Amino acid sequence: MRMRFNNPDLDDDADSAEITVETVRQSHKRMVPDPSGNLMSSKPAIDAFGTGEQLPIFDLDFECELVPSRTSGHYHLYVNKYVAPCKLRAVIAAMVDAGLQGQGNLAQFDADGMQLARFKAVSA
Repeated sequence: MRMRFNNPDLDDDADSAEITVETVRQSHKRMVPDPSGNLMSSKPAIDAFGTGEQLPIFDLDFECELVPSRTSGHYHLYVNKYVAPCKLRAVIAAMVDAGLQGQGNLAQFDADGMQLARFKAVSA
């Protein structure tokens, strides 16, 4: 379970065009832990192993689709944004390094110059 916080400066009517790094810094100073708060954190509510590890959150500002894989409990994130191959490789490498994807994903990209994902068969 992730920690949640409440920041009274953030509401549904906030204009994102007015948000700057400094306004975020000032606003976050007023942030307090709150199980029903308006911010989800990457920090776990309890660090049971004392490792400081976190649960990633990716704020993607474009359309995406999360599709179940053929493997139960696994998913594919289809990102609908064009990315140069060298930058895509860097993203895949970083995700492999962070343990978010297996090494085979990078090896497959290097071999084929593209990503491939198996999907569930659709019944007719």
